[in-house]
Amino acid sequence: MKRPLTVVCLFLITLLSIYAFYLKKHLNEFSESDGLTLTLSGKVDRIESRLKDNKISYVIYCRDVQLDGDSGLRSDAGLQNDSGLQNDSGPRDFPVPRSVLIYPSGDTDVSSLKIGSRILVSGKAFSFERATNPGQFDALLYYRTLGFDLGLSSARILEEGTEYSKLRDLLWQIRREFSFRLDRYLPGEEAGIMKTMLLGEKGMLDPELKSLYQRNGIAHILSISGLHVSILGMGIFRIFEKAGRKRKTAALLSSLILFLYGIMTGFSVSSIRAVFMFSMSMLALVLKRSYDFLTALSLSAALILLGEPLYIFYSGFLFSYGCAAGIALLLPLLCHDESSPGSPLRAFLLGPPSVFFITLPLNLSFTGRAPLVSVLLNLLVIPAMSILIPVGFLLILTSFIGPPAVVPFRLTAVGILGFFRIASSLADGLPFGTCHAGSPHPLQVFLYAGVALLLFLFRKKLMFRIRWGILLCAALILILRVRSGLEVTFLDVGQGDGILLRARASECPLVIPGLSDEFTLLIDAGSTSVSEVGRYRLIPCLHDRGIAELDAVLVTHPDLDHYGGILELMELCKEEGIRIRGLWLPDMADAARSEGMVQLSATAERNDIPVSYVNDTCVISSGIPGLSLKILHPAPDYPAEDPNEASVCLYVQRGDFSALFTGDIQGAGEDRLIRKLVKEESSVSRAQVPVESSGSRAQVPEESSGSRAQVPVESSGSRAQVPVESSGSRAQVPVEDSPDILLPLTVLKVAHHGSGNSTPAEFLALTSPRLSVISCGKNNRYGHPHPELIKRLEKTDTRILETVSSGAITLNVDRDGRRVRIRAFIN
Repeated sequence: MKRPLTVVCLFLITLLSIYAFYLKKHLNEFSESDGLTLTLSGKVDRIESRLKDNKISYVIYCRDVQLDGDSGLRSDAGLQNDSGLQNDSGPRDFPVPRSVLIYPSGDTDVSSLKIGSRILVSGKAFSFERATNPGQFDALLYYRTLGFDLGLSSARILEEGTEYSKLRDLLWQIRREFSFRLDRYLPGEEAGIMKTMLLGEKGMLDPELKSLYQRNGIAHILSISGLHVSILGMGIFRIFEKAGRKRKTAALLSSLILFLYGIMTGFSVSSIRAVFMFSMSMLALVLKRSYDFLTALSLSAALILLGEPLYIFYSGFLFSYGCAAGIALLLPLLCHDESSPGSPLRAFLLGPPSVFFITLPLNLSFTGRAPLVSVLLNLLVIPAMSILIPVGFLLILTSFIGPPAVVPFRLTAVGILGFFRIASSLADGLPFGTCHAGSPHPLQVFLYAGVALLLFLFRKKLMFRIRWGILLCAALILILRVRSGLEVTFLDVGQGDGILLRARASECPLVIPGLSDEFTLLIDAGSTSVSEVGRYRLIPCLHDRGIAELDAVLVTHPDLDHYGGILELMELCKEEGIRIRGLWLPDMADAARSEGMVQLSATAERNDIPVSYVNDTCVISSGIPGLSLKILHPAPDYPAEDPNEASVCLYVQRGDFSALFTGDIQGAGEDRLIRKLVKEESSVSRAQVPVESSGSRAQVPEESSGSRAQVPVESSGSRAQVPVESSGSRAQVPVEDSPDILLPLTVLKVAHHGSGNSTPAEFLALTSPRLSVISCGKNNRYGHPHPELIKRLEKTDTRILETVSSGAITLNVDRDGRRVRIRAFIN
């Protein structure tokens, strides 16, 4: 058997991956400690600086957490017992974390801390958030993979032990000195990049620049990976050889220096892989044995997963090994036939495409996007990196000699980094530089991987061109999507609202993103309990769904918990490659308009987004046959005393499916809505829509089907946009036949997050929704949803779902609206 150790490692990796899925489902969230003031001790593992809003803060990584009584340190500020940690107000019983992240208060001096010393700290505990929306960053899984269970904010260091790790502290002091010299001799942005690239100090990197690199597929240069380690390691090895050292001595010394370098930079998973594989190659040289790349690659992966199986979900682990595997396995297949080894130039030109294809499922799974332009950019960036990395280290070393010695290296580094920014900015503006395909189904990823494996196994029987053709077909399968006729997603935005509606015209369930006729509508996006909800919850969901264009964004009313994320979206839409074709605001009387309306309108104008004011005379043509959207409230120039009373109420119908989105409507506005529903209620009975659940929740029984009013079919031509005469003017909407309001409703978005003062019994008796969705935040100060409202809903025999417990709730409706499938993100 060829490569027996590789086969054993792959088998072990498979077993550990299966075990990781079990661990992922049983992660302890430590949420019972949220908000408590805890006092605990731990060993300082490392200290990282972070730059935000032009202010530098620090994060202390503490491991080996112990109770105060077991730590050897004493302080009157904390209590302890045998059951667990306590807070200042008395005993609380919950698990003791293994490791914690400590965010010191602003006046805390961390410069005197020693790496490896034990410290006693007191601070307010917070748990890491689990992802509750499609595309959302899973902080709980990320930090648990790195071994951290809990965070302490506004922490005070009460005491520090005298013992510490002299070697690790010395390496940290060296890193601080190197960082200082990069800050001294390079401009701020360039210094941040070089510190990230050479020292692993990611907290000082400009977020905008990081995002630019990520969008264009060159963010790998910011990680200490195989490229960095091979350049540094081989450079040190050659220096020792030139100095007259024997090859064995040079190999051992260069491996030792790289190991210390890995400790100094924090030993990220990519640097662990790179240092391990370099050391294996040096060991093979010492033992006079042949070095096998695949064996070293699989062995390092197995050892990392043995230490922490959850790394199988970690993007850094997957991208690091994916790129290495792409170079080792896919490049030879795409570069030449078995009979022809191919030229070095051909191998260089086909290297980036090989890496692109091998990392395509990873890019789509983690970001929902595939940077096509990265193939060209990496042809420029990778050769330049072989110059930039040595130049960076030489800049640091010559800085000890004096400023004149630094000048050539400074100019070279600034020039190369400037070239990177210009090239990335130009690539960022290309219309087809990024494929917005969305996240693939796991079966598609496995199918793609299977095709690649078969391609490798049967490479000798396949011609060069056929290999390329098979791989391109596999990539096409990977970006295909299966979509229903109508999809409605209620996002978990905490205390707020955020609803994404998407409908498509084609009867074929298979879709190539960007080529299908779709209508997308965002209804609200804001929160008072989650910061930057647009950046961290809304935009990731759009990318995950493969949405690069929103036909319209509807703000039901100008409260921050409904429009805060939309402000962020409009500011970031160009950067994130998302087009917004129109912003719809409620048609309120001028006297009733708030500062929020002005802010929304001004932000839209600044980002070239047309603004329209909508009312109940508007009937929106989506361009999708059978899909009807009707605004039921407010009336033109509605004179609301409270913005909630003027909330836009949108009725959506497709076939037998109907939904009503009510914003925060209450009071006089709700009374008007009820009168309108009574007036427009159809006397024709309608079919009940069977609602299915993808989890273990009870099935809503299907009722007998009755006759129903036919929905007028709209034109399937171009979408009728609400025309805007001038920015901020009220829209003149084309008159169309109004669709009937068919009751009972299939779905009701419960008004005002489940407030007891809205959604009265009269309204529920009239609408009788089969499913009621409540969007509210955990432990919100308003007490939403109110118990009296829940009782009213239960009396109607409706099924109740809440985003606070289910996460994002997605409804998939078939083309006839006769079947609805419910998927809760947390299940």
